[in-house]
Amino acid sequence: MSLYPGVQSKGQEELDAVLGKGRMLMFDDHPSLPYIEAIFREVMRWHPAILMGGSHESIKDIVYGDYYIPKVGTTIYANIWAMTHDPSVHKDPECFIPERHLRKNGHFENINSI
Repeated sequence: MSLYPGVQSKGQEELDAVLGKGRMLMFDDHPSLPYIEAIFREVMRWHPAILMGGSHESIKDIVYGDYYIPKVGTTIYANIWAMTHDPSVHKDPECFIPERHLRKNGHFENINSI
């Protein structure tokens, strides 16, 4: 957050507004913290904890674009970093922008739309 003090301040303001002073965060507070959720989602998009997803075994012969993936002995990995930095999906993918996960009403997008 030291790289983005404005994001940190906005997140702290939301925490202060919801929790007040001296109250610990509770699971039930989650729906009231859309900007904190947006920060979390953007951190996971911008610098995913796991760059390559878990391995998968091909269960049938597949043709994907120009690639032939045989059923037998093929392990497939998802390139999570590439997916979360695809400019056709994420505008300015190299930038840290938590607001990209928020709707105009200030609530966060459905997790399936990330």
